[in-house]
Amino acid sequence: MSSFNTPYQYQFFDRKTALDDVVFGMSHAVRVKQTHSAACVVIDRPFADGQWVEADALVTRTPNIPIGVITADCAPIILIGDGVVAIIHAGWQGAVNGIVENTVSAMDCDPSTIQAFIGPCIAQGSYEVSKGFEKPFVEAHPEAIEFFSKKNDEKLLFDLKSYCVFRLSLASVRDVEVSNIDTLTDENYHSHRGGATSKDRNLSATMING
Repeated sequence: MSSFNTPYQYQFFDRKTALDDVVFGMSHAVRVKQTHSAACVVIDRPFADGQWVEADALVTRTPNIPIGVITADCAPIILIGDGVVAIIHAGWQGAVNGIVENTVSAMDCDPSTIQAFIGPCIAQGSYEVSKGFEKPFVEAHPEAIEFFSKKNDEKLLFDLKSYCVFRLSLASVRDVEVSNIDTLTDENYHSHRGGATSKDRNLSATMING
């Protein structure tokens, strides 16, 4: 999924793109130092090379500032609104604690007009978790049990992609496109569960064209 020659640009890059590559022709991309939190930061200026923001989501209304996240099984989510863009690193902890809703709120626009794109991440068939993992999800929203299927007596399979769609719907964002790529099984993408190192990550980015 990608878009060019429009008021906005976005792309989910595969493993062929190095993290220090120029993004959208710009060398000053702002990226997050991810903490698996629900923290979202609004960016209004370029950052110095090598400077990262400690958060798990970024929002900007300023043209020509690429904002990005890196993932290796977690879900990268790009949001495009009226004159505003955002990007989210949605791991399970951030997702269950409200990173999606916090980001939509920080965009400060009509959520029904937001387009959401969920990029390549781990698919349910690959996301094996222990029984009990589902408790914080179900405690927050009992209906979230539908995003877990039983693998055996000890293990469940978690549908992170559909859970992110659910959390977007809670924020009144319903125009959602979801990648069908599974980062664990697709060799074109880095996967934490597939043995990726801390330096092996997939870059996702978006920008308002100036």
